[in-house]
Amino acid sequence: MGEEAIQYCRSYAMRAEIRMGEMLKETERAKGGNPNLPTHTHREQVEPTLKELGLTRKEASNAQMLASIPRRR
Repeated sequence: MGEEAIQYCRSYAMRAEIRMGEMLKETERAKGGNPNLPTHTHREQVEPTLKELGLTRKEASNAQMLASIPRRR
């Protein structure tokens, strides 16, 4: 039973990382927008930086790479 629990936790963590990559790919910064230019109005929130999210570039890149791999359904 312990091995099954470990495998379940790993698959859950992988799904979470894939979802994070999908979300990161949808940001304006990932779409090539210049984060230094003020392209938002006072009503919109500015997207947080990776540092503010507690992520390194490598972690964000890995998550986005995982999200780009086609999944079997």
